[in-house]
Amino acid sequence: MCRRINRIIRFFAKRGARPICPPISTDTLRRDVLQGLRSIGLIEDQPVVSTFEKTLAHGYPLPFHGCDTALADIHAQLEPLGIFSRGRFGGWRYEVSNMDHAYMQGLEVVRRIMSGVPETTYRAPEQIN
Repeated sequence: MCRRINRIIRFFAKRGARPICPPISTDTLRRDVLQGLRSIGLIEDQPVVSTFEKTLAHGYPLPFHGCDTALADIHAQLEPLGIFSRGRFGGWRYEVSNMDHAYMQGLEVVRRIMSGVPETTYRAPEQIN
């Protein structure tokens, strides 16, 4: 007896957008994501069972060309005022934006303020990731 095995594969795709980007319709976004998944071989040309789309006003920070320079300038102005902006939306660094990273950024900036111990998570993410 031969039995057909149906597989259901789930994908989660994110698209970042900045306020200056032109809006994109849900239909266009869905079509482009499915086409992209097909073009790189993650899905075959089979029927899609379902999709779900949600637009969030705020999500992860999106890096851009010149971001690190802008952040350095911002921190140089804030820190003399006693403002140490860290965490997902405080540090604004995609590569260290998980909750465990946000916790470590807080811990490390307190150590820096209290004892002069250099920060690693925020200042050198390539060392901790």
